[in-house]
Amino acid sequence: MPMLDDARLALHNRVMKLIEENPEISQRELARELGLSLGKFNHFLKRFVKFDNFRRIEAE
Repeated sequence: MPMLDDARLALHNRVMKLIEENPEISQRELARELGLSLGKFNHFLKRFVKFDNFRRIEAE
């Protein structure tokens, strides 16, 4: 995985904390909690999925 700058590392840590607190949280809810647009958060999430930090699970 490439090195993360401080801002991306902070965002990554915040996302991980939110998911830990609520494992069923949606992308939309995460984006709202982080103050990001859904599109910007989706871009962020795709990068982390690409580097195997996250695994996407479809909602039931």
